[in-house]
Amino acid sequence: MIRFIAVSYLSIAILALAACESEYDRLSRRWPTLEPPTPIEGTLTVLHVKFGIEEFDIQTARFNVYETSDGEVVFIVHVETGACTKSSEFHETISLSPFIEAATPLAPGDFPLVPGKLIHQLEGYDRDRGVHLTNMYYGSHNNIDDLRIKIHSASQETIEASITGCAVVNGSLYTDPDAWFSVRGNFLRDRELVGHLQ
Repeated sequence: MIRFIAVSYLSIAILALAACESEYDRLSRRWPTLEPPTPIEGTLTVLHVKFGIEEFDIQTARFNVYETSDGEVVFIVHVETGACTKSSEFHETISLSPFIEAATPLAPGDFPLVPGKLIHQLEGYDRDRGVHLTNMYYGSHNNIDDLRIKIHSASQETIEASITGCAVVNGSLYTDPDAWFSVRGNFLRDRELVGHLQ
């Protein structure tokens, strides 16, 4: 009887701890064990857990700050790549160039075009809205988790920024992210660039 009560209390304690687990802790268990690659100017770098490093020239880099129909302000970036300058077995198999797009809803009064600004978004899918905020296409479309955007310099029409994040790219960890990416470049404003938040 005493043993049963002790086991019951232990089970309750474990359930309580699980309930208290933060969103950050829950997601961090899914992130690759590798660190994101250091951003290189003019380059999108992909670091696969299984296949190693790939590098792609940035073809276009765009950004926008816009207001939705509900009055919410959204910051969005879009990067397309060209030539692969450092390949891996994975890239040689699919022969594609990746692109990324990431939108971040901003808090009231927040303004992203400030040097030194760091924008951090834990999860690429907004569960409350039922909307994909991010997309990394590299053979398939996938959300970007642990997204970090660092603004190095900024004006109304151009920014220099670095971006890191992780995504499911090759399926080597099944449904968990299996690659980190990083990019650094100069982004031109495209006022027609909007995401799923409109």
